[in-house]
Amino acid sequence: MTEQLCAERDQLIEGHRFTIGNLVHQGPRLELGLGVGLHATDFELFLEGEGQVGNGPVRFHREGRKIFAPLPTVGAFGQWEPASNWTFFGRVDWLSLGIDDYRGRLINSEASVSYKIHRNFDIGTSYRYVNYKLRVSKEDWNGRVRYEFSGPAVFIRAGF
Repeated sequence: MTEQLCAERDQLIEGHRFTIGNLVHQGPRLELGLGVGLHATDFELFLEGEGQVGNGPVRFHREGRKIFAPLPTVGAFGQWEPASNWTFFGRVDWLSLGIDDYRGRLINSEASVSYKIHRNFDIGTSYRYVNYKLRVSKEDWNGRVRYEFSGPAVFIRAGF
């Protein structure tokens, strides 16, 4: 008996983040705060491949599930302006939670540095890291999602 799996894919569909924060320290060049929020992601996962048992025909099969994974978060953020044109910003949101058949963990962090080129315009660079784990244990479906995203970005910000 031979069984082959030719392809395995997963795809992130859409994610949203909403946070409300409160400053716990506000100085002339340094701000620190805490926040609570919600990080919600729609995942569409599927496994597809070709299989063969013995000398039988090769068959294509696809199984998929959609998961909406809302996780509340707690976090901290800070902003430091060492000079009038430079701003350093960082934030981290985190939560680990289990409810009934669902278990999840989320780490969402970002660090950036920007330079004010004009009163209303900044240019900068940032780095973001997201690590998402979700496990579902139900009678009709058991599975887990592990999603990790990290990488740099360059931005121009306008404020009026």
